[in-house]
Amino acid sequence: MIILSTISHIYKLGTAFDSFSKIEKGILKRSVIEGEKFSFSKEYKKQAEKLGHNERVLFYSWVDGSDFNRPETVGFINPENGQIDQINYVKQKIKIEVAKKSRSDKYDAFHNIRPRDERVNVLEIDTLFFQTNNSFFVIVFTGIPKMLRRVEKLVKRSLSIDDNYAIDADAMEFVWLFYASDENNGQLSKYLNLLDIEGFSGKLESTAKTNISSGALSMSKYFILKAFIALQYTFTGVKLELQLVNLQGKSGGILGFSFDNNNSVKVEERATVVSLFSSEDNKVLMTLFVYSFILPQLIKIYSAKHSLPDFDQNILEYHNKLGMDVIKMIIEKNPQLKLLGADMLKG
Repeated sequence: MIILSTISHIYKLGTAFDSFSKIEKGILKRSVIEGEKFSFSKEYKKQAEKLGHNERVLFYSWVDGSDFNRPETVGFINPENGQIDQINYVKQKIKIEVAKKSRSDKYDAFHNIRPRDERVNVLEIDTLFFQTNNSFFVIVFTGIPKMLRRVEKLVKRSLSIDDNYAIDADAMEFVWLFYASDENNGQLSKYLNLLDIEGFSGKLESTAKTNISSGALSMSKYFILKAFIALQYTFTGVKLELQLVNLQGKSGGILGFSFDNNNSVKVEERATVVSLFSSEDNKVLMTLFVYSFILPQLIKIYSAKHSLPDFDQNILEYHNKLGMDVIKMIIEKNPQLKLLGADMLKG
């Protein structure tokens, strides 16, 4: 089965933008900005200087059509209390002009710079504005870093971004998720169950912080993950499968997604959490659900667990337990190591 996924990134807007109407005013006030300049080959520099200003610039712009005075509403099962909560949102498209890369797209056979429209590709990026906890956020639906920087430039010029905002997910929270999966049968709260951890990403400090990632069903049973936790390397992201439970104790659906410490989320379209919206909006609203409900709830549960007096000791014992599992697995695969003394094993 092919599972499609949607990659996104979230920004928190500045405090001056505390209503949909103010967001709309900011967008209308600066709906188009100069994004970047065209790059011309050395032999065409003089010819390029004779072009009009707009012929030498690429633009980023907000697309007309969104009604910020009439935001849409969707209901979700709140993973904190099992009830249906509603959230307001506005979908908004952005147009990003990108220069074509091929030389033949820039210059004709007579060594002339082609007309502007022949040198430009126009890409549309989906964004979504929403409000939660008295703050406004914008989700940008792209996983391409360069495209994300372009969108960010437009958002900063038209509105403002809280540069200090981040998904508050530290490395220990990722370890806690694995611990909860193994030791608590995945029950995070009365209304939220962790069915599986399907992958992770992290850094190996001992090798100049080389990035590493791995994905497999029931990851906690696999050697690479146990070794990673036992060696206390740094997690930077994780891929989860969660189940929500409603007030009647029945499943509210299953959600597969990954998130990292860089404010990015990838939601799989196999998710079946709610049926309160049409299928064509699935990728957008599932992502909204993760940002507005799931991640805050995971962070809240973790914070409560982390404050318990025995938390650090439990995590330390978990590290040690996995370390012993790794050693046993190595010896099982390499019986000759049983002949070595303890001191040699340490070396």
